Amino acid sequence: MKLVQKNNKIFFQFTLLALLAWAVLFFWVINRIVLNEVDEKLKNNLTRMENRIEAGEPIPHFPPGIEVKKWGSMPTGPEVKILDTLIFDPLEKEKENFRQLTSLYADQIGNVYQITLRASLVETEDLFFALGISLLVLCFILGGALFWWNKRYTRKLWRPFYQYLDHLRQYDISKSDLFDFEKSQVDEFEELRKSLVQLTGKAHHDYQSLREFSEDASHEIQTPLTLITSKIEALMETEEMPGHQMKVLEDIYQGANRLSRLNKHLLLLTRIDNHQFNDVESIIVAELIQEELAAVDSILATREITVNQNLDHNREVRMSKTLLAIIIKNLLGNAIKFSRPGDTLAVEFVNGRLAFSNPGNQPLAFSDQLFKRFYTRGGNENSLGLGLAIVKKIADLNDCQPGYQFEKGFHHFYIIFPNL
Repeated sequence: MKLVQKNNKIFFQFTLLALLAWAVLFFWVINRIVLNEVDEKLKNNLTRMENRIEAGEPIPHFPPGIEVKKWGSMPTGPEVKILDTLIFDPLEKEKENFRQLTSLYADQIGNVYQITLRASLVETEDLFFALGISLLVLCFILGGALFWWNKRYTRKLWRPFYQYLDHLRQYDISKSDLFDFEKSQVDEFEELRKSLVQLTGKAHHDYQSLREFSEDASHEIQTPLTLITSKIEALMETEEMPGHQMKVLEDIYQGANRLSRLNKHLLLLTRIDNHQFNDVESIIVAELIQEELAAVDSILATREITVNQNLDHNREVRMSKTLLAIIIKNLLGNAIKFSRPGDTLAVEFVNGRLAFSNPGNQPLAFSDQLFKRFYTRGGNENSLGLGLAIVKKIADLNDCQPGYQFEKGFHHFYIIFPNL
């Protein structure tokens, strides 16, 4: 749930409870006021009735509003009782709510009268019903207005926060764009902005330092490695070299050569991470595939490997030609490396899907690890475990989808290009 929605939900619940509590209190207060007015009116009418009795005037009798009858004797309890009661109204032909006052009064000659006065509460009920409807409408209008205002104001209030969040989503540490927005009038957001500017600035500076170090280290390492390799090759050409020393030199040469290849691959990954391949153009993929196949033609002929091609010669992709060539070269090299002499490979580029396939007996274990760095299939000591990792890095950079599947006795390593 979003922050604004959470805030609006809590605000709406609190507002609803507050309005309900206020409505209950409002009805209780109004009810007490109305009853007090009715009671006051009944007491005034009681005083008038007592005055009429005392003056010997005719006593009115209009049930159920006024009832006066003689009583035996004066009780010792309270003389006046006021309560709510239900009385059958012959005019309405139904029981209705009345406020009833009952009192005993003794005249000068000792006659005791029970005076019962009643006031209908039907009008009061109608009043409460009208008030309830009005209050309900008012609550809906007020609640809706408060909810709308709170929602609008909250969005405006939190706008800097969502701007910072959106900028962080789009922030690329490899670019020099600094995290900077106009200042906020809210102290907490302004403090957040300053902290983010400082944090992203330091992250970019550290990234640049690490990038420069990686590039410099790779270049500096490559020079002595090349020198070591060439010196070893010169020593290996010496005819007087004993057999056991030659074996040692071969091991050293293989280690130096492996280290050199590893350094080149890591340097390539660094350059890809740093977006240093900007030669973006429209490329006919089929032509580039055939160029790479021609480059390994001698290897294929030596191992008697045939390649079946299913290529769309009209389909183009737009990306760096250098990076696309690396993808094709690595996937093709992977298929050749794990093929046996006399096998048949398959290369397919149809509907934006580029796939290189080689025969196999069963699906590869840990297929989810294939495109990770330094993962090698079958513990191959000659493999650096970086070829497919480089493919994935390039694919991610160009919004492509790399993958693997085993189908009908073939391992399929593929790349799906977007919007093709």
